[in-house]
Amino acid sequence: MSECPNVEVSIVSDSGTALISLLERGELDIALTRYTESDTLQSLALYPTHIVAVLHREHPLARRRSIDVDALSGESLLMPPAPFTSRTLFDAACRERGLRPRVALESDDLNALVALANVGYGVAVVPSSVALDRRSVAVRLIGAGDRMLSASTAAVWDRRRAPAHLRAFVNLAEDRLRHEYPGKFLAPSAARSGLSRLRPASQ
Repeated sequence: MSECPNVEVSIVSDSGTALISLLERGELDIALTRYTESDTLQSLALYPTHIVAVLHREHPLARRRSIDVDALSGESLLMPPAPFTSRTLFDAACRERGLRPRVALESDDLNALVALANVGYGVAVVPSSVALDRRSVAVRLIGAGDRMLSASTAAVWDRRRAPAHLRAFVNLAEDRLRHEYPGKFLAPSAARSGLSRLRPASQ
């Protein structure tokens, strides 16, 4: 950032729950994760993140525009572990319907889950922020009845510690991500799906 030329940036990749904990302990200045507000944490929503099913293009469910959690209950699922927001939302939707999903593999390497789905090992359930090559896999929105499984990805920081370089980063992120963001290609599908956005209680 030209406004703060002497700032050194280090990047940490982890689940949303872990990033929030690092923020609360003062080990991170800012995180891009699920929208979170508390006495100490402040958030600015940046873009929507949808929970999607990634399938081999020849999978029968790939013919659908969106896939309900009911239809996934009998599939071999490739999923991130519970601290990930995508897993939390999916598990909550399954519990509401009394479903017990069949998890074939858990991994926090989301790219590995997508790669396994690409070769037909199962159906990956991941956030739309993951890099996805739609030439090789089918990507479908996941719904629960008339609701879409989604959340707001936000810039989250400790309101007690907001130096100039942090505010500059937030402004830059808001400006850059207003029109271009990970998973934007799903916006037309989300609009046509007829599903309303599901905002988790943790937001």
